[in-house]
Amino acid sequence: MSANHARRHRSGHAEVAYLGERPSRRLTRLLEIRDCLAARATEYAAHDIADSDELLRCVADVQALIKAEAPAVHAQRWATWARHDVELAHTAHERHPACGLCAAAGRTIEVAA
Repeated sequence: MSANHARRHRSGHAEVAYLGERPSRRLTRLLEIRDCLAARATEYAAHDIADSDELLRCVADVQALIKAEAPAVHAQRWATWARHDVELAHTAHERHPACGLCAAAGRTIEVAA
């Protein structure tokens, strides 16, 4: 039985409740999700792809969850997030080494050549 979902079952005569993911695991996942969404949002904005605004709203929502659940972690990482997100920013006319879309375009150009 997975501990990732709230479930109840009987173990002998005692009822056991599974209350969900451990807080540290949840925080780790939220941080991973935030970083992934922020990278995609920056890439989409740089290449003028629709839905970059929606991705940015999702980043803000995840950051709000992190702030609510772990305010110290949020405060510690806020400046790093802002700096990293700015470092990823570029235009569609310049190639950025950390941009997955630029890398994909480069592979497409190399294959076509």
